[in-house]
Amino acid sequence: MPAVSFVAADVGVDSQVASATYISVVQVGEAVSHGQVGYQDGTNKKYYKADSNGAAATNAAASVFFLSAASADGYALVAKTGAKVKAGVVFTKGQLYCVGSTAGAVVPFSDLTTGDYVTIVGVADSTSTIPLNFLATGVQK
Repeated sequence: MPAVSFVAADVGVDSQVASATYISVVQVGEAVSHGQVGYQDGTNKKYYKADSNGAAATNAAASVFFLSAASADGYALVAKTGAKVKAGVVFTKGQLYCVGSTAGAVVPFSDLTTGDYVTIVGVADSTSTIPLNFLATGVQK
């Protein structure tokens, strides 16, 4: 299966779990788009697009889902673990979704290949939403 292709105009948070606890504004270190996932750099504290095949497990350690686009050094609205996001795409209910090998991508677990770091984004609970439950395992497939 290819990476999930999010529809920017439809990316949002399900109203049932739209608590401010799960939503925040962060500074990004590169341009990001709606529906991508990111990690926080330990040095400059900015957020970057996560990818499973980076040189280090930290590059795959996604902790946010970008709800808005932003230019490099700009600010983006993000959702964190505990939020349920909707994206204008059709998820497979019960499917485990992970950080993909393309920067910022979300893919089904089966798309990961040997050497990819496994970071779980969540399991789709319907065909239209996915509760975020980021888990950076640090383990390569």
